[in-house]
Amino acid sequence: MAMPPAPRAGSGRDLPAAAAEASTVDRPALGILWAVLSFGCFSAADAVVKWLSGGYTVFQSIFVGTFFAFVPVLILVAATEGFRAARPNNPVLVVLRGVLVTAAALGVVWSFTRLPMTDGYALVFCSPLIVTALSPWLLGEAVGWRRWAAVGAGFAGVLVMLRPGFATLDPGHLSAFASAVLFALGLIVLRRIGRTESNAALLVGLLLTTQAMLLPVMPFVWVTPGWADLVLMGLSGTFAGFAQIFLVLAFKAAPAPVVAPFQYSQMLWGVLFGLLLFGDRPTVFVLIGAAIVVACGLYILHRERRA
Repeated sequence: MAMPPAPRAGSGRDLPAAAAEASTVDRPALGILWAVLSFGCFSAADAVVKWLSGGYTVFQSIFVGTFFAFVPVLILVAATEGFRAARPNNPVLVVLRGVLVTAAALGVVWSFTRLPMTDGYALVFCSPLIVTALSPWLLGEAVGWRRWAAVGAGFAGVLVMLRPGFATLDPGHLSAFASAVLFALGLIVLRRIGRTESNAALLVGLLLTTQAMLLPVMPFVWVTPGWADLVLMGLSGTFAGFAQIFLVLAFKAAPAPVVAPFQYSQMLWGVLFGLLLFGDRPTVFVLIGAAIVVACGLYILHRERRA
């Protein structure tokens, strides 16, 4: 599961907030390397959960994986800010963000059980556009006509992918788009608390919230895994945990505007894992629509950097 991280550590789905990070010594090539590895780990975690979906619900796969994600995350916390920093200053908002992000992650991973990974990623990439569209009402931020035009063009890209009236909409499409909305709302909460909360508080708070949400569901969906499947669940969580560490390293090595665009490398990872593991081939319409959404997201990032 691709767990969105802290604002200054960043994740593919929390990239706008990551722009607050100021690197003291810029090493762009190293930052890009860490970013590509991070998003590759996120995609690998998603691919493992998709692989397991035939025998286990996404609830169980993510619940078990979260235990393993704690290991690299706690190592990171111990090596950087210390465990005392894991205590949140705004516990209600930290938990709210955790609920939104967990629900979004469940939705997008479930969409992978219905769709090729590239289709799910392409729709989740709408999150920066949705944040921009909601910012005037939820954050009081001004949005100029250029950004509104980018949002409109991005929506057109979604229509290209979905082709309403020409292609059959699957519940997976709705789940992936709902996840994009939830991730966007999680980002908006993150913008409010990002400067007052440590990376440790946000990362640990997210994992604890995920476990608290999924624990009551476990008696109804639990299937005792064999050792091989348990290893795969652990591998998924470990990938997600290391992805967080790599993102911290990426945003420390290079400025956010350098690192942020590599979020979209997840589309390439999605194509690769889809072909190798599931035999999925992205359609021309998905690739064209994704290209439009990515271009609009990059333009909004460019405008935020200038602002």
